[in-house]
This record gives sequence, structure tokens and C-alpha cells, in this order.
Amino acid sequence: MNNPLFITDITLNKIRHLKEIDIALSKAEKKHLILTGKNGSGKTSVLEAIRDLLGNDNNTPQIPVISNHSLAIEFNALNDLTLLQENDFILSFFAAKRATSMDIPEGPKKMRLEKRYQIDTKPSHTFLQYLVNLKVEQSFARDDDDIETVEQIKTWFETFEAMLQALFADNSLKLQFDRKNYNFDLITQNRERFDFNTLADGYSAVVSIISDLMIRMAEQERYDMPGIVLIDEIETHLHVELQKQILPFLTHFFPQIQFIVSTHSPFVLTSLQGAVIYDLENHLRVEDLSAYAYDAVIERYFEVDKYSDVIKEKVKAYEVLLKKEDKTSEEQFQVLALKNELKKVPSDFAPELVAHFQSLEFKFKND
Repeated sequence: MNNPLFITDITLNKIRHLKEIDIALSKAEKKHLILTGKNGSGKTSVLEAIRDLLGNDNNTPQIPVISNHSLAIEFNALNDLTLLQENDFILSFFAAKRATSMDIPEGPKKMRLEKRYQIDTKPSHTFLQYLVNLKVEQSFARDDDDIETVEQIKTWFETFEAMLQALFADNSLKLQFDRKNYNFDLITQNRERFDFNTLADGYSAVVSIISDLMIRMAEQERYDMPGIVLIDEIETHLHVELQKQILPFLTHFFPQIQFIVSTHSPFVLTSLQGAVIYDLENHLRVEDLSAYAYDAVIERYFEVDKYSDVIKEKVKAYEVLLKKEDKTSEEQFQVLALKNELKKVPSDFAPELVAHFQSLEFKFKND
């Protein structure tokens, strides 16, 4: 595809309380969009409205704008919106609750890979079967002296392994095929072997996205396909380092995809150079927060939040104690007590406060 399709502008006609809001991206180049704002500001509703419009196969393909009563989406292509319905264009939506749950293969099995999956379809559960089939195909190709196929599959696994090494920030990680159990183990120097179904929640959430996109591209046998991917609350289950890495990671390994995501996390907001950030609560558009410190970004949210004074005072007290150099034994005990208490605050109840607490943890850990 010579001219990948991307969104240049989104107009919210009426989505809940949001009316007549224009979110300009760029007409000249593909821009990723990060939606932010407090709980109730409409982030999920906007993403779901975009999903519903993009996933409608009845959209008129002859104009650069598709629309319904909720919103209008403008694209860069004047007469090429048929690309939305073509087989080499990815559309996918990820809700806030996601995790990896892959079917364990019983052996090699013929798979029906779709040329085009619907935006809400979740094919990632078949990913292990796809990996097993690749290994079996590679073995048969080696027996047949089909060196080209052997090398292609070898390169595919090397690329996937490099992706996992980047995700886990561990160059020692190896992907090992368990041919007796038709499964794949992840092996590192610093922990016991594990597999895709026993990942910690954060890694599981990321792998669910990776495996979904790779299966969507598998039938075409190319992994640089263009598309539009929507991810709600992209920071869900991710520790601070992963929050900082997730968007750079996805945009690096899927460079032709345009990502539209929502987040509360200052680490996500400041992670990606050139992204457009739109605050749905304050109707504020900002382009590129990557040069800003995460604590400066979160300060405005923290100062205007609507949470109880009790919780806010505990966070402030924790910050004051962390900054104090010579703590008494009683103050050290208070730090531990506040830390344990604040760790228990559910992120869906007070996402901005949890993000602020995480930023304090990260800052003073690295000072």
C-alpha cells in the first residue's frame, strides 16, 4: 500500500455530555492520539463510538469523511476509504479489561486464518496454535530441503523473540518450543521458566495486544500492515516502567498502525514523541508532552481532582516524608504505613491519585 490510510480529524457531534468538539490530528502525517481526563470525562465512550463507526461495513467509501449522529472521522485519502474494508488494513479494539488466555494446542492443526477480522473479534486465543504450526511447517520444510521457508520462519521467530526481549527488558530471554506438550516456554537467567498463560497481569495485557495484531496479519504473511488500533486504559495492570514503554514499544514494532488510546497515566502521556493528547474534561489539545517531566504533567490533575481530602492528605503527607532527608524512626514507620495503605487504593477508584503515588515512588527510588 503506497499511501497508508490514517485519521486526520475527529469531530464529536454528541457522545454523552460531549458536544461539538473537534480533535485535530494532522493532515500531513500519521499522528497517534492519547485521550485523557478524569473518570466520567467520556474516554471510554469516545473510543467505543470510534469503534462502532470504523467497524460499520456500510460506511460510504467515496468521501474522506465517515460519520453518524455521534461523531465524524476524516481521513487523509480523498477517494480511497475502500481501504477500511480491504484485507490488508487492520482494525482492532481493546477494552480496558484484557489478559492473555491462549488455547493449548494438542498438536499441529490446520487453522483458518481470516484475511480480515472484525474490529471486535479476539483471535489471540489461537496464537499458540499458530506458533506450533509454524514450527511444524519449518520442520517439514527442512526435511524437504526448502531452505527459503526454513529461513523465513527462523527470521519470524527471531523477530518475535526480540520483541519479547524488548518487552521484558531482558536480552537473555529465549522462546523455547516444548515439542512434547506443544507449548512454548519463556526462559530467562533470573527466574524459572514460564509460559504465555502464566504471565503477570501487566505482561499478559501487553501480550494480548501483540498476539491479536500478529494473528490479524498472519494470513497476509507480513507484519508491517497499516491499520487503526483503539486501546482503552492502556496502562491497565502495567507497572511504572511498562507504562513508560508501552506506546514506544507498540509503535516501534507496528510502525504502520495508528494508535488511539485512553489513559490516566502521566507516564503514558509523556512517553511518545509527536503524539496528540486531548483532555476531554478540559477540552484541551496538546501536542507532544514527551519533553515534560511526568510529575509536572500530573500536577494539574492532582490539584483539581475531586477525591476525598483524607486520601489527598495521605498522599501529600507521604510526599513530604519522602522528601525529608533525616527521618526519625517514627517517621520511617509512617512512610511504610502510608506506602502500604496507598498501595491498596484501587486504580479504578482514584486513577490520578494512584498515578501520582506511582510517580513519587519512581522519582524517589531513582534519586
